[in-house]
Amino acid sequence: MKNSSIKVIKLIGVLCICFVLFGACSPQASEKRFVSVTGRSSISKSPDQVSISFSVFSKDRDLSAAKKKNDAAILKLKELFEKYKIEQKNISIERVNINPRSRYRDNGDEYFDGYEVVQNIAVLITKIEDYEVFLTELLNTGVDRIYNVGFSVADMRKLMDEARVEAVKAAEEKALLLCKAATNSGKPLSLGKIISISEEPTGMFQRNYYNYAAQNMKEAADYEAAGGNFSPMGQIEVSAEISVVFELE
Repeated sequence: MKNSSIKVIKLIGVLCICFVLFGACSPQASEKRFVSVTGRSSISKSPDQVSISFSVFSKDRDLSAAKKKNDAAILKLKELFEKYKIEQKNISIERVNINPRSRYRDNGDEYFDGYEVVQNIAVLITKIEDYEVFLTELLNTGVDRIYNVGFSVADMRKLMDEARVEAVKAAEEKALLLCKAATNSGKPLSLGKIISISEEPTGMFQRNYYNYAAQNMKEAADYEAAGGNFSPMGQIEVSAEISVVFELE
């Protein structure tokens, strides 16, 4: 019985050694090989909408008078919005901000300078061809505080998806080129299945993009009114960067 147990133990030991030797001697060619590439793509498109952010400002030593000036300016703006058929969903009007202001005389005495009434407004112009004439009429209503003008594309998601598709194609083309260029000891390489796909964070870039101060906007409107060709819209450019890992065959 004792001899049988010893024989079993020896047999198990021999088998373990065989398994270890077999694993050590297995060909390295069986290991999976991969290639990792990154494809990039950029697509440009002319903007088809523009957002304008500005404020209505009025001032008077009498609060009621200052508020009336603000109300009159808002009424003019509503008429302008109706003229250009701007939908309510594309108009954002914040609450009125009323701030008492004080100033100092040369001798250092403080005095009350009046009430400032400010109301911030943002509109989205979906007919890009109306932009320049709308801007001119907006300034003609008395608005002189324009904080931002931003051009964009309505269907930005579609534009981004197009860039992603092109980036994936670029990644695959790059991987095929690498396989063709690699000598691999005379054994041709080919692409196998995709192991992973990931997207790198990218941004949107607008060539000829402007953020206007009120003075610059006024100069631009004057230039346009004088017959100049004022067209700062430029191009919207979106880019995509996709990393793909292929198995090699």
